[in-house]
Amino acid sequence: MAALGLSKQASGPSDVVVTYASLRRTDVDLNSKPTVGHGGRKQYDVGTLVLLLREPETRKELFRARVDKPIEAEPAKMQAVIDSAIAEMFAKYPTRLRK
Repeated sequence: MAALGLSKQASGPSDVVVTYASLRRTDVDLNSKPTVGHGGRKQYDVGTLVLLLREPETRKELFRARVDKPIEAEPAKMQAVIDSAIAEMFAKYPTRLRK
């Protein structure tokens, strides 16, 4: 976020208010064949992360981003997936300089 000109303040007025939400769901692969004995199609967990930046006084929405990613089963890899999702979201931030 520092690369975008944003920094976290311990107290005092802020330039933006950041809100986030996460959701976990189970998706079904409709292209997979039903498994023998199981009767169902392949299922996998998906995590959704939504980020919202608003003006502090008016609550006007400045930026909204959403990422849906399969949930990594190994806890050791989960933080890397979250970090990647956040980087992907801020790659779309409107004040980013174009290369």
